[in-house]
Amino acid sequence: MERLNSKYIELVSDAQVDSNKISILFVDDEQNILSSLKRLFRPLEYSIYLASGGEEGLRVLNEEKIDLVISDMRMPNMDGVQFLEQVAKFWPGTIRILLTGYADMKSTISAINKGDIFKYVSKPWEDNDLIRTVQLGLEQKRLKEDKARLLELTRRQNVELEELNNNLEKKVTARTEELQQMFKMLEKAHDSLKKNFISSIKVFSSLINMRDGEAGGHSSSVSAIARKIALKLKLNDDAIQNITVAGLLHDIGKIGLPDNIIDKCYEDLDPKNKRKVEKHPIVGQAMLMVVESLNEVGKIIRSHHERYDGQGYPDGLIGENIPLGSRILMIANDYDAFQRGVLISGKFVGMNVLSYLVSHKYKQYDPEIVDLFVSMMKNSEKEQAANTKKEILVDTSMLSEGMVLSKDLHSEEGTILLSKGQHINDRLVRSLRTYEKSIKSKISIYVKDQRISR
Repeated sequence: MERLNSKYIELVSDAQVDSNKISILFVDDEQNILSSLKRLFRPLEYSIYLASGGEEGLRVLNEEKIDLVISDMRMPNMDGVQFLEQVAKFWPGTIRILLTGYADMKSTISAINKGDIFKYVSKPWEDNDLIRTVQLGLEQKRLKEDKARLLELTRRQNVELEELNNNLEKKVTARTEELQQMFKMLEKAHDSLKKNFISSIKVFSSLINMRDGEAGGHSSSVSAIARKIALKLKLNDDAIQNITVAGLLHDIGKIGLPDNIIDKCYEDLDPKNKRKVEKHPIVGQAMLMVVESLNEVGKIIRSHHERYDGQGYPDGLIGENIPLGSRILMIANDYDAFQRGVLISGKFVGMNVLSYLVSHKYKQYDPEIVDLFVSMMKNSEKEQAANTKKEILVDTSMLSEGMVLSKDLHSEEGTILLSKGQHINDRLVRSLRTYEKSIKSKISIYVKDQRISR
């Protein structure tokens, strides 16, 4: 393929680019970085473009349809913040990812605000994490495009409805049933988008958990516990969803922490490293502020280490000045962290943890929420036994359309493949069987017992 200009860097191959392929643009002034990215993504069969600076990157975007761009932060003439700000302004549908060093946090936050980036990735990157981040970004782009198509479909149907109102009554009557079916489809599609949003958050949460070693799965557990407390308190649907998502993302601010801190219990850290850890609620909120729908989630995350007696961090809030979602999240987080041994050395189990929570009411925890939680946990064994009777364990050969997952399905590495409540269709059955062949291992899946459901 011929070059677009004299300074332009080549495509991955000289073959004609397939217009149906996903197109990715890498922008970096270091040739070795571009070469590494090219080698990493070549096997994925994307159409890959490379540019050695922001100005060249803009020329590529002017001449090619680019689905996703990954840009370095530090570049001469036009840095990553300026470049991504231009991309966000003129190509808002293009997913934007920033490569940055840990020392560039101030510039990174500026890029989040100005460039509306999907995610930033610290150098040096981990290949699998970078690939998963790109795939997650492309999935978000697909969901947004699907939503836009549905909105356009709704607009066209509204136009048709106005035309029908001007026609004969018989024609209106004949079309009413069709419109009702269409609205049901749109409602179902809307519900599906909401579920896909939560599923995407769970996948992103799994990527965060992969940094935590033995603590993998911590965020999912915290989210589940916090959700149960919120339901017991009979909060509204929006509050319950915000608390659920906050549980999944509460440790997002720890992404930039070095491994020697992540791998240690908080109580075993020296004062300097404790201060680094104590910044993660603020960083977590900052990372989410660009997504308007996650603003309330960010507020919950910021305050989930505030103590009831005002001795917590980062703001020293006291009692009910701490957001309710944060007070719930603190109890859920500490309960799971004690059992995993990531808060202090040694693991607590069962009633030992509950006794600790009760003894620290009014100090660390909201007393009313502690009492509610202890009551919930005392009844949990009976509830778990009842739920177990309502589900069955199957393998992929037994899966059929219409089944519903009763538990999250995880990969061997702990990443969520499918979320609880997912309805099984023929496409998912084929995908699971293909995945099973690729890992050369059988997978087991918990589904609701349809005999009881009926």
